[in-house]
Amino acid sequence: MSNNTQPFEPAQFTPTQFDSAEVKASFGNDLVRFMLNGFKWADFSDFVYKKLSNCFMHIAHYDRSGFYNTWFSDPNQIREWLDYVASATPVGSASHTYSDFERAFQVWIRENRAEIQSVIEGGDEAKQALSDAAGEKVEFIVYAISSNTGPFGHKQHIVIGRNGVGFKGDRQPSAHVPGNEDLERGRVFEWEVDADGMPVERNKWFEHTSRLPDKAPDAIIEEAFAIAI
Repeated sequence: MSNNTQPFEPAQFTPTQFDSAEVKASFGNDLVRFMLNGFKWADFSDFVYKKLSNCFMHIAHYDRSGFYNTWFSDPNQIREWLDYVASATPVGSASHTYSDFERAFQVWIRENRAEIQSVIEGGDEAKQALSDAAGEKVEFIVYAISSNTGPFGHKQHIVIGRNGVGFKGDRQPSAHVPGNEDLERGRVFEWEVDADGMPVERNKWFEHTSRLPDKAPDAIIEEAFAIAI
């Protein structure tokens, strides 16, 4: 990752009625850090989401998750976003909008396109590695289970695979559905995976699943499997 993760200074921007020049610069630097660190969900803060969704004629896409899934959850989506932002026309007075930031950010993109492309290619390689492993058996462990039941009587399980893919899975406990097996924290499964690295048979065990957006770091994988039973 580039050492220049704070390319913007307050002196570059005009304060608005609601935001100082320092806030504009902080947003820009946080956005750059998010990009150069691999467009990870964990780095896409609520602050970055709220400011970005009001720039470049973006819409909110309902919430932070909706925005991220629209533009950043896949390398091809990221390329589309970069093209969209690069071609956008900043409008409005800098004393009332973020148009001065938008212009400065477009310049930064042009000057750093090669480094951004390298980050995206890393995402391509990770996606391809998962695709190449489709059909293989991978160990997954139940890492955490919610202590409370949800509005429909389910419990949420956090499941992590040795391939770094994790997901949330909702499952009705036996107290609500007689005959359902209660899963224990630390239980290990060996499941065949699809091209996204997710277990093919996950819906046999969970009523609903949603993939965690970021690949689990090796340290988290090691910590998870240390509790195996």
